[in-house]
Amino acid sequence: MKKFIALFLIAALLLGCTAGLAAAESTLTFAVTSDPSSLFPYGANRGGKQATRTLLYEPLFWIDADGVMQPILAKSYESLGNGEYEVTIFDYIYDSAGNHMTASDVVYSLGLYIADGKQPANYSALTAYEATGDYTIRLTFGNEHLGNFEALVTNLYCITQAAWEASPDQMMTTPVGTGRYALKEFKAATSYTFVKRDNYWQTDEAYIVDKNKANIDELNLKIITDTSTIAVALEKGEIDYTQNIEDADRPNFRNEDGTAKAGYVSKGFDTSNFVHLTFNCSENSPCADINLRKAICYAIDAAAIAFNIQGSNGEVMKSCLVPTVLDADYALYAKDDYYACDFTKAADYLAKSSYNGQTLRILVKPNINTNTAATLIMAYCNAIGINVELLAYESALYTEYSLNEDSTLYDIDLTGLSGTDNYAWKSLYELDVNSYSGVTNHNFIYDEKLQHLYDVAANAATGGPEASAALADYVDENCYIYSLYTYDVIYFGRDRITKIANGGANQESLYNAFELAE
Repeated sequence: MKKFIALFLIAALLLGCTAGLAAAESTLTFAVTSDPSSLFPYGANRGGKQATRTLLYEPLFWIDADGVMQPILAKSYESLGNGEYEVTIFDYIYDSAGNHMTASDVVYSLGLYIADGKQPANYSALTAYEATGDYTIRLTFGNEHLGNFEALVTNLYCITQAAWEASPDQMMTTPVGTGRYALKEFKAATSYTFVKRDNYWQTDEAYIVDKNKANIDELNLKIITDTSTIAVALEKGEIDYTQNIEDADRPNFRNEDGTAKAGYVSKGFDTSNFVHLTFNCSENSPCADINLRKAICYAIDAAAIAFNIQGSNGEVMKSCLVPTVLDADYALYAKDDYYACDFTKAADYLAKSSYNGQTLRILVKPNINTNTAATLIMAYCNAIGINVELLAYESALYTEYSLNEDSTLYDIDLTGLSGTDNYAWKSLYELDVNSYSGVTNHNFIYDEKLQHLYDVAANAATGGPEASAALADYVDENCYIYSLYTYDVIYFGRDRITKIANGGANQESLYNAFELAE
């Protein structure tokens, strides 16, 4: 009986969420490889989470493709100096359940975001936050880093405390947000359907930008974990759009010169995406030996991995630091001989190391770039006599392991950071002890010089090209992180799409702002 009542309540809430929705006319179906797992706005920043979050919820601000900060929930902000900012939100915000949003709700949301703990780089420098009025919030950053404020206010998706407390399942399947869309129906791990709200709170057209447009009446999200299956679905017309197509299938939709084939559209966006290894340098891992770390790096053919996964779209890295960050000059830190594949050097470093046949455990971030890279890395290591085991977990478990500060769980983290990592400090946040326990970093060590270089590069007053180059040089010299390749994001769709909208600095597809042929 209790189970029946619970299911009834959830069904009733879902029906409530669809109240005030417009009848569907135009539709767009798109596919991603990862399920959001929960429609709660926070959590690991995967494709499914990004897609559902941007439709259901809203951040304070949004940085558009031209780098301009656009008001969303917040109308304005003022820098007060010394890392302090005062943010003013609109006084007429209502969520899909009719709850009025005030400054106290933003503060409450920020508390939930921090407690969730999945995106520490966005709030690690935040030392205080409080409501200073009904519609004003003060944010204080200690030792302010470049872009700290922007990263937080564009990634903090806010909810009302009333909606959160009324949710029977912490918004796992009963989302209530201020976004342009509400959940219509879903089949967990398979599909989600969202319908445009006709009672959206922002009625002033001056504040309607791509982030909060609603060009499409109904948006259908399909979860298809296999990228080849996604490609087939696009060919068959079962989906309209995706960015999850691997290089092997791209010739079906794209010509060699990068133009789209008949019946399709294709668009690429510059990003800071890159794939890299972070070594466990603690005494609990064989990778504490720098000679072993260098042996691994020289054994890996990063160019072959880049081409195998991304084709001509993959670019081999020349430093640990991605070339597109805003606070660096690539010419100052790029090295043409950056751990270029050399089996002779790999064998020499291995011979000088203390390695005695232990099996190295590589934690693999679950996406198409790292999964394929992992099998190739294992083969390269095996070729010079290093035994490797791949720890391939689903998204939630990977995140749990990668954030765990127990240095005995794995020896190498094979990960890939996203296009939102647009400053040197954020691109290399794994090196910062303050992003973790304050005692060790993601290498599971504390290196005083490393931390000093990181702090100088990150600080809003001292950061810049030379500081970023000094940090990158030291990391490369000590082989704390080995970056393999970088790549642009390429989106594919059917030619009924006449405009593909991209989320600017946050590099997310804004499906709500797509335009379709009549």
